[in-house]
Amino acid sequence: MNESSEVSERRRIAEVVQRLINRNPTLDPVTVVRVVREMHRRYDGRPVREYIPLFVERNAVAELNRLSARLDTRTAAPLGATG
Repeated sequence: MNESSEVSERRRIAEVVQRLINRNPTLDPVTVVRVVREMHRRYDGRPVREYIPLFVERNAVAELNRLSARLDTRTAAPLGATG
């Protein structure tokens, strides 16, 4: 990968991070960064890089949705609770 495309990919991944932080205000931004980095690492060494940010975002959204759902079930009021 040439330097220009590497910088472009890093910029696009940073945009993904910011977009997902904005879309997931209930999640810690550190968690969003961690998930995006994990998804991005999955594509290390892949020769075609053009669509990597798109794939990273799709996979990160799915993982963040799973995390949010888990958090929602932990914070939901127990059945029969009033208040």
